[in-house]
This record gives sequence, C-alpha cells and structure tokens, in this order.
Amino acid sequence: MSNSPEIDLRVHASLQAQNAPPPKASAKEAHKAAQQFEAIFLRMIVKDMRKNATSMTGGGMMGEGVGSDVREGWFDTYMSDHLAATGHVGLADSLYRSWVEAGKVEDDDEGSLQEISETRNKLRHADNQGLSLGQLAKGSVGQGGL
Repeated sequence: MSNSPEIDLRVHASLQAQNAPPPKASAKEAHKAAQQFEAIFLRMIVKDMRKNATSMTGGGMMGEGVGSDVREGWFDTYMSDHLAATGHVGLADSLYRSWVEAGKVEDDDEGSLQEISETRNKLRHADNQGLSLGQLAKGSVGQGGL
C-alpha cells in the first residue's frame, strides 16, 4: 500500500480542480452572448407574431408562392437581430448586468462596453432617420442622410 499517499494527492488535486471556479468571460464576449440570447428569444416572438397575423388575415405576409417560407424566415431573423442589436428591448443588457453582479464577467476594460454603446447609439440614430443597416454600414449616418 505504498501507492496510497500518491493516489490521495492525485485525488485531492483532481477535487480541487473540479471545485475551482470557472474562468470569467470577458466583457465583450459576455455582452455578445447576452445579445445572441436576446436575438434568439426575439426570433421566437417575431415568428409567433407573424404566424398569428397570417392566420388572422388568411394570407401570408410574404405571399403564398414558392419560397415564401424562406422569405418569412429571413424576415424573422433580420427583425430579431436588428431589435437585439439596437438594444431597444433591453433583455441583453439586463442579462449582462446580472452576470456582472454574479461575478461571472471580468472587469470591463472600458473600451469594449464603450464600443458597444457607440454602435447601439448609431443604430438608434439610424432607426430614427429611417436608414437601413446597409446604409449605416456605408457611412450614411451623420452625413446628412441619403
């Protein structure tokens, strides 16, 4: 039984590794994960709203021909991603703050959350001007419109 102390040390080290707290996510990664969760949640809501509207009116929102289901899927994805990106709903921010309070996110390096905030402000500004995300990407925001 000369191996017993060696085995005990390995078991103890293994138990310590299992009980170690998980590594913290960076602020940027955590916020991106929260935003993706919000987008998935909103996609389900948008899809149900579109289906309910379709059943009430009797016709499909994107027509009833070939490919209408694909167009509806694109619509659901675009709307949910856009809503999540602008931050108007606030689910991602709330989820992110709860992760920070629980200590699951590294301290913010100020740069990453500042960058996220600036991007959201641009998206909100584009929404207020009626610009699309494509126009925003081309730099139309802040340059007098189209």
